Amino acid sequence: MILGLATSEAHAGTWYDIPGANVELRECNKKFEGVIEAGDLTNNIESLIDRRICLNSPGGSLSEVTEFIQLIQEKMVLVLVAMMQ
Repeated sequence: MILGLATSEAHAGTWYDIPGANVELRECNKKFEGVIEAGDLTNNIESLIDRRICLNSPGGSLSEVTEFIQLIQEKMVLVLVAMMQ
C-alpha cells in the first residue's frame, strides 16, 4: 500500500467519485478530501474494493487511519493512495 497525504485547509472530510478516471493510467476513481474523522474511512471500506483512491487530507484521527489499514489487511484489499496536488 502506498499512502500519501497532502495539506489543505481543514474541514470535514467527504468522499467523491471521479467519473471517467483511467485506472490503467493510475488515475484515482475515488477521492477523500478533508480532515479524517472517526468512521470516515472505515465506514466506507466495502465501497473502496477495486477502487484506486486518493486522499487529500491535512490529517485527523490516527486511530481511524490505523483501523482502516487493519481492515484493508484483514480483507486483503489492495488500496492504492496517491498524493493529491
